[in-house]
Amino acid sequence: MIKIGRRVFIKIFYILIDIFFLGLSIYCAALIRHVETLPFDVSIYNLFVNPKNDFRFVFYCWFVVMIYLNNTNRLYETRREIFELEEIWNVFKSSVFSSLLIVVIIYISRIEYFPRSVFLLIAAFMTLTFSLWRMVKKACVSFAVSRGYNNFNVLIIGANKVGQSLVKEIRKRPQLGLNVIGFIDDYVTRKIESLKLPVLGTTSDFGEIAKRQFIDKVFIVGHYHEDVFMDILQKCKRQGIAVRV
Repeated sequence: MIKIGRRVFIKIFYILIDIFFLGLSIYCAALIRHVETLPFDVSIYNLFVNPKNDFRFVFYCWFVVMIYLNNTNRLYETRREIFELEEIWNVFKSSVFSSLLIVVIIYISRIEYFPRSVFLLIAAFMTLTFSLWRMVKKACVSFAVSRGYNNFNVLIIGANKVGQSLVKEIRKRPQLGLNVIGFIDDYVTRKIESLKLPVLGTTSDFGEIAKRQFIDKVFIVGHYHEDVFMDILQKCKRQGIAVRV
């Protein structure tokens, strides 16, 4: 419940940041072009509240469409495993599609004389600000995670060469926030001295070990009988543990 509550709080926080930056983009675009294209003085009230402003509906729709598309592209999640360029690409896609939808809304609503220059500036500022603040977020998260903040406890099922290589790769990337607790293996029982990691038990002990060690993620790298594999998956599902094979 604590994790769910934290995810909801983070999601709301990210949405509020996007709302702020879209509002700022609209304000800046209007401020730059208002003398030539807008029939009113630029202020927060005139842009978003004044009933004499026929463009308010477009701005409101832009907020809704933007939130929906960003949520669809999973931009309101803290995904440590993706690279900055992938997240920026998702921002770009959301911005382009939201802008296209707004064009359709303007056409259907028969809103006349909506300034194209203001429209293009809003789209450009929105893309820029959304990308920049997510780059800052990514840097802050990577910095905190690399120093142990909110790391995920990881259990590797299979103490073979593949499992040991996986540990080495995880340790090369501390920004992923993966804290390997140890291994589970039906054949290897000794400690892996080269990695200084214990073999905590066998696959039959998985459920108890996962609870005792507060495991968040499991990597399965060994070859196991179908019954053993399905039993592990069922226990992971009951305990809310993410599985990677």
